[in-house]
Amino acid sequence: MRFIASESIATEANVIYERHRDIVRSLIPTARVEHIGATAIPTALTKGDVDLLVVVDPKVFAEAEAVLAQRYERNEGSERSATFAAFIDPEGAIPVGLQLVADGSPDEVAFRAAQTRLKEPSTLARYNRLKERFRGKSPDKYLEAKASFIAELLETDASQD
Repeated sequence: MRFIASESIATEANVIYERHRDIVRSLIPTARVEHIGATAIPTALTKGDVDLLVVVDPKVFAEAEAVLAQRYERNEGSERSATFAAFIDPEGAIPVGLQLVADGSPDEVAFRAAQTRLKEPSTLARYNRLKERFRGKSPDKYLEAKASFIAELLETDASQD
């Protein structure tokens, strides 16, 4: 794995986010599109991709998924459900990931909770240390560790409710 400081690509990441936000809005005018992930967090380490959260009304989720599937590749490494689908655009200088979620779904809640927690300085420091441990190592092992880390954050939040 290779990681870089999010600040080093912040300007380019924001331009890419805005470009894909506009594409998504042209395809799904009612969608809310937000920049999420490490490139949206100052001082985070990132593998260098830009992530977008695309939130749609549950009634139009299936239609929105079909529309995005015509423009973007499906992220085959992600699970699909009635309220979540992942897409990628690996063609540009910086890869793009789109996370389509139904408004108010557990998937949307989880993405928002994780992003909020990762912005906390102590959590971000732990997350950056996790990434440092996987520098130069297997992407698969990193993705497993990252998934466990995020799941732990969300479990901690749920137990405090």
